[in-house]
Amino acid sequence: MTSKQENIAESFGETETDGYQTVDVRLGVKPLKNFSIGVAALNVFDEAYNNHLNFSFTNQENFGRTPITEPGRNFSAFIQYEF
Repeated sequence: MTSKQENIAESFGETETDGYQTVDVRLGVKPLKNFSIGVAALNVFDEAYNNHLNFSFTNQENFGRTPITEPGRNFSAFIQYEF
């Protein structure tokens, strides 16, 4: 959960951003000693948002200072062995 960002540096081209919240779900198990497996779903509800620090560089043609939207829904899995 992130609140509205109004404390910005206009000299760096930052813009105000609305508040947003995302839901992440992570599940994992340790079936053996030193070994774990798991899955995750990030931004479960596919919330569209942007951070006031993420914007395109002015040297990109036809972009200006357009905010870059953060990634949508993501899924991942992992296998980890500790030695």
